[in-house]
Amino acid sequence: MTNPSKILVVCSGNTCRSPMGKIILEKMLQDHGLDTTYKVDSAACVKTSDTKAHPNSQKVIEELYGEDLLASHVPKKLTKEMIDEAKVIIVMEEYMKGSLPADKVIVLGIQDIWGSNIAAYKTCAGEMQQSFRKYWLKITNGVSQLQNTSSQPPATDIKEISDLKMAEILKKYGLDPWPSAPKICEEVLKIAKSVNYGRGTHSKTVTRLMLNMYDDLVAIDLIKRVNNGRILAEMIGLSHDIGVGKEKPNEEHNHAGWRILKEQLWEGHTLGDNEEDSRALIMYGVFYHRDEIIDGKLKPLGDIPFWDSRTAAQFVSLVRIADGLDYGYCTGGPDKIKKVEMVRTPKGVECRIFPRPGQNVISLIAKSYKKREVFEATFGKLTYWLPGEGGSWVPWKPGTS
Repeated sequence: MTNPSKILVVCSGNTCRSPMGKIILEKMLQDHGLDTTYKVDSAACVKTSDTKAHPNSQKVIEELYGEDLLASHVPKKLTKEMIDEAKVIIVMEEYMKGSLPADKVIVLGIQDIWGSNIAAYKTCAGEMQQSFRKYWLKITNGVSQLQNTSSQPPATDIKEISDLKMAEILKKYGLDPWPSAPKICEEVLKIAKSVNYGRGTHSKTVTRLMLNMYDDLVAIDLIKRVNNGRILAEMIGLSHDIGVGKEKPNEEHNHAGWRILKEQLWEGHTLGDNEEDSRALIMYGVFYHRDEIIDGKLKPLGDIPFWDSRTAAQFVSLVRIADGLDYGYCTGGPDKIKKVEMVRTPKGVECRIFPRPGQNVISLIAKSYKKREVFEATFGKLTYWLPGEGGSWVPWKPGTS
């Protein structure tokens, strides 16, 4: 029998992040029948002063998998032998790369949670699940495409998000900084589902592309990592076209969507602390996904407070760019783009487009390019790139075919 390839998960003290990451990755590999192909271990790159896993890490893992799989964990220091034997080394932060072999290292960009509350540990676990999904092919050396499984955070599965219960969302993502986000999302989903998300296939594709961009922009530190941010991005994507077919005379569908949300979510409600923030963010995303915007600046809308202009602009940017990159909205046909990838450069941000085989996406890029003004006012210059020969990337230029 072939010896399993070794994967290392590394953090600073091997008490909080890497022990959880080891268990989470083991479960994902097991779900894909790869638990005999790979062996996962964890270690500390800085210190090992503790003698067991942090209690919060133990609690989170027990909640996720029904048993305390970290009860016998003993923190240990990373050794040269472990480095040499590892096929892949997953580190939490950039500085942890040190002198590790560059071709083995994956950096997740997950900050230290030592001394934080249980909600932060739950959020950290969710972030690791998402990161393992993102780097799955690199982790498994292309052996297995990642399928939807029970060990993955349910909110990342667009098809199943409408079936989530508020308690499950809270369990995975915690409360802050938008404590009411799960509650608001439940209400928005009811409205969106009642009209089949406005344009069902299109809205789900836009959401998928938005989450590609959101995850990448968080990873490259252009969006601040927050507990419920990803959920709110999903809600904006799924609900951005709910006004389609509900327009009044001389009313555009984004205005109709805004009106519907205002009537059903805002008016007549007694808003609790921070509850209005989640509602307002989704409503601004729905309204501004389509309208022309001057100089990339959003304007306050009616009596809905303009509570955080930069955060609103970030989510509006995502839905506008993703909306332009989809094809199904006008034809009902399948989307042409497999995924997008955001890469930070000294000149700005590259949006790398991965077309599906045989698909020409130039017209979609041109349409998306026309909606870039909020993005550039928020994050800096945006350029679009397409795959070239031999793994290279070729920049798309306005006016080219």
